[in-house]
Amino acid sequence: LRRGHDVHAIGVAAAGFISRDRSTVIYAANIDWRNEPLRARLEGRLNTPVTIENDANAAGWGEYRFGAGQGVHDMVMLTMGTGVGGAV
Repeated sequence: LRRGHDVHAIGVAAAGFISRDRSTVIYAANIDWRNEPLRARLEGRLNTPVTIENDANAAGWGEYRFGAGQGVHDMVMLTMGTGVGGAV
């Protein structure tokens, strides 16, 4: 991506419980991650600021901002895959 674009930050949507500061995957049921310092690991390799977010929250924000939820004040999204998640 960097070959054709200026990348100023990276967002990663990860399944599981994410710390409040959006740096650590506290627990992921379908990946063997427990207190995984994902932001630090990625920033160390990529030399770019990284934010980690729960995958259902990221999907909900994406739909609200750019997809089916555009133009509404309130939205609820339910995700079903390897688990059940959602965003409000």
